[in-house]
Amino acid sequence: MTVDVPFCDIFDDLRFGGMVVGEAHNGTWGVFTDLIYLKIEADRSLTGAIGGIPLNLSGTLETTSVTATLMGEYRAVAIPTASLDLMAGVRVWSVDNQLSLGLTAGGAPLAAFSGTERQSWVDPMIGAKTRVDMTSSWFLTGWAMIGGFDVSSNLSWDLMGGVGYQWNNAVSIIAGYRALGVDYSHNGFVFDVTQQGPVLGAIIRF
Repeated sequence: MTVDVPFCDIFDDLRFGGMVVGEAHNGTWGVFTDLIYLKIEADRSLTGAIGGIPLNLSGTLETTSVTATLMGEYRAVAIPTASLDLMAGVRVWSVDNQLSLGLTAGGAPLAAFSGTERQSWVDPMIGAKTRVDMTSSWFLTGWAMIGGFDVSSNLSWDLMGGVGYQWNNAVSIIAGYRALGVDYSHNGFVFDVTQQGPVLGAIIRF
């Protein structure tokens, strides 16, 4: 089964989405974490008639995905105006698809079907993350990651780039764009997805 949701319908079908990124450094070494939760529900229906009796086939597909990343960091470059961290770790994917179909004739129910498909897997990931200060307040930041390597998924990747403004030593705001994708298949289950969109957030240092 293939479900194609146009970009213009994403906000109508999106039920909830959120992203949290955390990072801790102690000199040269650090830890990077990332958690993404996305829930989408798409409703579609077909109508027709047989022998003058109206028929309606309706379906609902609810997809919930959780993506969690844990990576160790090594600060390869550390100068007053720029830093470069090399990263290695794992990304965990968990996907839950719930499909419901119903057939009615003249408003009376004829048949109903529901099914659930769940898959979880772990991908090795490597990457790099950088920050470059343009002025005392403005900076550029971003990362690039790649993984999978046919261990679980065929390919997993993640790109983010943005510009930030540092209000003080503790708080910064950032605006940018992020795109990540995965190509996974196992026992007939196929999850070949690219998620992308603008990012607006705050960086809080403790």
